[in-house]
This record gives sequence, C-alpha cells and structure tokens, in this order.
Amino acid sequence: MSVHDRTYHTGNVIPNATQDFTGNILKGLKRMSTVPVAADIGTDGLVLYQGTTPIEHNLGCTDVLVSDSNGYGLALGDKLTLPENGKFTKLYLYITQVTNARAAIYNYDAVNARPGNLLVESGSEACSASAWHLFDLADTDIVAGTIYLMFQTSLNANTTKINAVATGYNRYYKSYAYAAFPNPFGAGTPVANQRTSIYAVYETTETTERLYSNVNGTVVSVLLT
Repeated sequence: MSVHDRTYHTGNVIPNATQDFTGNILKGLKRMSTVPVAADIGTDGLVLYQGTTPIEHNLGCTDVLVSDSNGYGLALGDKLTLPENGKFTKLYLYITQVTNARAAIYNYDAVNARPGNLLVESGSEACSASAWHLFDLADTDIVAGTIYLMFQTSLNANTTKINAVATGYNRYYKSYAYAAFPNPFGAGTPVANQRTSIYAVYETTETTERLYSNVNGTVVSVLLT
C-alpha cells in the first residue's frame, strides 16, 4: 500500500511519503496515542497515531413483533448468543401500554440449560405506551457466549410484543412477583421458537492507525487500513 500522490480532505499531499508502507517508512516513526497537533509533528514530519474507537452493536430483536404478550407475574426473556466480548451499556424493550418495567442480563447456566447468574439489572422504570423503552445499564463487560435478556412488567395486561419464529430462538420464564431480579435466576420453563421485541446495545473497540503530517502548518492525515 502506498500513499504516493494521494490527496486528502485538505487538498494537500503528505510530503516525503513516496515509499510503500511495507518498506521503511513506518520504521522509527514517532507514535502517539492522542491525536497529534502541528507542534507534535514538526516541519514536514510524520507521526503515527495509534488509538481505539468504540463501536456499538445491537443484540436481540429490533423489530416490533406482531403478537401482544402479558408478562405480569413473570420474570422472562430471550436466550441469545453474544458473538464477541463486549461492554453492555443499554437495553431496549418495546412496551405497548403504560406500565413499570425492569430489565436485566444473565449469563448461561450450562448445567441446567437456563439463565444463571445476574450480570446487570435496571431499577423499576416508568414506561410509555407504544414505544421502545430505554434502560440505561451500568457499563458491564460480558464475555462471548450465551446470555439472556430478561424483563418484568408490573401491569396485568398485554404490555410487550412477541412472535413465533423459526428454529433458533428461545425464551425462558418463571413465576416471579415484580421486584429486583433473583440471583441466580433459578428453575423455570423454556419456550422454543419464540422471541420478544427486546435488544441490548454493547460496545467493542477497534484499533485505529492514522498517519499525520504537518504541511505548511496544516495537519493532514490518512487512515491506515
């Protein structure tokens, strides 16, 4: 890969960058973990910035499904596969009627094939009708594998959305009076081929490398991929 004669957003060309990066151009470069300014670079110099960028992902069902569901008197939710380690920050549940609700994430009890230990939970929150309710969670690092997105509602009525789906989705529930979530979750009942309008947001980080140069006092850069 070469940046020879490549023009950037400023309309300038990085000087002295005519060698291929597989050669010697990156050897001996000053490296920084914060974005460099002109003073860091010097005249016609080069600095390699190396940092991380957070990337958000959704896990679960982001669609408003077709069937109404009454989860009153239950703790329930969906079994999902987290494909990579991530930091969980939010959980969304679609609510159809005004109610209070709680949300939580559990790890997997492989011995009993059910939700295991409580990883993070919200408090009780007032939810509006016909809207996605956002539960802000305490930032929680979770390793890749099977997890459960769980919820409770306080109103004895159809307050959430579900749908029968093809093989690969499963719900789990147990009788439970509306309160803080149990830990561990304990025995309940699995429901095959069904899912809920519920999803969580988690973050991963991506390493970013960008080459910076000072062109007549103007800092220009190129993203290395």
